[in-house]
Amino acid sequence: MRIGWFDRLHPLTKFTWALCLAVCTYLINNPLVIIAILCIALLTPLTTAQAAAIYRTLRTIFVPIALSIFLIQGTLFPGDAVGSWLIYGITINYGALQIAGVLLARIMTMGSGLLCVIQTTPPATLTHALAERGMPRSIEY
Repeated sequence: MRIGWFDRLHPLTKFTWALCLAVCTYLINNPLVIIAILCIALLTPLTTAQAAAIYRTLRTIFVPIALSIFLIQGTLFPGDAVGSWLIYGITINYGALQIAGVLLARIMTMGSGLLCVIQTTPPATLTHALAERGMPRSIEY
């Protein structure tokens, strides 16, 4: 098994990377920038040794979440219908789907970053690194 670039990073560097991705995606309101950050987060597993496993887990987690967010947000949106489609008697609002897309991109960015940290860092290594930086030693237990 090859060791990826992300695998060789210090555990706290990995954690900081995931945290920065999550914070940036929630601080920025521009949907195009959020999509760009999501692409970066989804490309991060390519730099690991377990890329296939991470992508399989991401697909398993986020496909049901994506379907439910788009269905619920698209059909139950209480706002004005600027643009809407009528499909088999169900009105789906275009603005609601945009909001659902941004929300899903934010959730996927956070999940992708944290999953990369979780799958590439053994828990003992992460807790030891946290203890080295001043966390109580009891965190290792």
